[in-house]
Amino acid sequence: GDVNEDGKVDNLDAAMTLRYIAGLAELTPEQILNADVNCDGKVTEDDAKLILNYDAEIIIMVHTRKGKGCEDITLIAK
Repeated sequence: GDVNEDGKVDNLDAAMTLRYIAGLAELTPEQILNADVNCDGKVTEDDAKLILNYDAEIIIMVHTRKGKGCEDITLIAK
């Protein structure tokens, strides 16, 4: 979720994700991993939506990353 790697997950990360999807921004391999919050191997609008829902405190995301993928992800509605 921390796409811009500033230490927090917020609307700026969602904006950066959407800019990447639209072809307006480049992401590093690590940023692409951070942007793929639903761990489906793709960066899509769904990931940006999850980041925004997290920032709005609608959901809590709990990830366990193993290597270059996700081992487990839990989305909890608040």
